Amino acid sequence: MNTLKKIFLLCLMGVMPAAAQEVRRAIAVPQEAANSSYRLRAGDTVEIRIFRHEELSVRGPISADGTVALQFIGSVSIAGLTPVEARSRIEAGYANGWLRKPQASVNVVEYARATFTVSGQVNRPGTFTLPRNRNMTLLEAIGTAGHFNTRASQRNVLLKRGSKTYQINVKDILRNPERDVALRDGDVIWVKEAIL
Repeated sequence: MNTLKKIFLLCLMGVMPAAAQEVRRAIAVPQEAANSSYRLRAGDTVEIRIFRHEELSVRGPISADGTVALQFIGSVSIAGLTPVEARSRIEAGYANGWLRKPQASVNVVEYARATFTVSGQVNRPGTFTLPRNRNMTLLEAIGTAGHFNTRASQRNVLLKRGSKTYQINVKDILRNPERDVALRDGDVIWVKEAIL
């Protein structure tokens, strides 16, 4: 029996709260399932809905410290969690003295842009967007920047990640592709000039 028929029958039987709950779950679950493996991050715009308490629902970006501000329970850290894990954390917060059996949904409305930069001896240096649905490697990043130019040192490529800098020999990666490095948001690749 499809969902709409069930809801109609429940309404006829006078079980309206159960029908309303089923409608809310039917709407929330497909949206959350679509991005269930995605990890939330600062800058993502999320919509958080608290069923039967629309006045508690919010829509906005996750702050730089990874939190969202919610009425009554304050700042809740959700960066690094999947939308399903974030929903559980929010429900637990409201269940702690505020609401009885709270039901929430967390959906990503807009994803934050993850970027990397390639500079130095490449044909098209610049800042580029990381794909959201798969990892991008160092070799792919250099290809995105137009490949090495004629002055590039393929043995002396620097990868700056946060406060650490790594020296990478791309010729080794070409011989052993399993050594290729997956990029992260904010990585900076510097292709140095070959010494003649």
